[in-house]
Amino acid sequence: MASLAYFPLYPKDFLGATGRLNAEKFGVYTRLLYTSWFEPLNDDIGELAFLVGSSKRITKQILDRYFVLKNGVWENHRLEKERTIADKKHKKAVDSGKKGAKLRWGGDSNPISPPISNPSSRDDSKTIATQNSYLINNNISKFVLNTLSEKGLIYQKTDVPIQIEKVYSLYGEKAALYIINKINGFTKASQQQQPNYINKVIQSDTPILMQIKAGKFDEHGEAVKIDLPRILRKAGQ
Repeated sequence: MASLAYFPLYPKDFLGATGRLNAEKFGVYTRLLYTSWFEPLNDDIGELAFLVGSSKRITKQILDRYFVLKNGVWENHRLEKERTIADKKHKKAVDSGKKGAKLRWGGDSNPISPPISNPSSRDDSKTIATQNSYLINNNISKFVLNTLSEKGLIYQKTDVPIQIEKVYSLYGEKAALYIINKINGFTKASQQQQPNYINKVIQSDTPILMQIKAGKFDEHGEAVKIDLPRILRKAGQ
């Protein structure tokens, strides 16, 4: 999958190819297309239908029309073509930057700052939330980034942090903490291998998130105890 957080979009071509789709099918196609830029669309119609919020029938219709199944993964030909072009341009820009740094610093591309070592035993191929440029580009708040990092939750993909950021925006800080606390109890394998599990957690626990926003539950999902005598004393003052 591409390492870039963006891909070129040609509105005229895009609308021309989707002009006969109704609003639901257009949304399904767009969600599938955007998601496939960051992660493979594995051939699991049930999971993909959940991802796009539509029926299996409509999801399969869009896949058959705009995607091709290769080795168990649905791919869009035009998107993969743009991926190849974008990767080549990105590589060329990186190589040019390295050459420029070498000419300027004589082989030491970073003469001021020493290399940062990774003190943890985690796989270096994974990225701590606060170090992931994708997340920063997707306007994830410092609160969400820092909390994920403090919990040791690692994500190369943006879907989980983005969903938590939505919870933070809709229901507040304690609600986001509740979700983070809950997924922190999952195994690392579950966190990495189930890209849509966070949606299921949020959907099933929306009533709790609303109670947290209302101040009736805390960040652990437990009812907040109200000190009635203190409140009555305060009211009498």
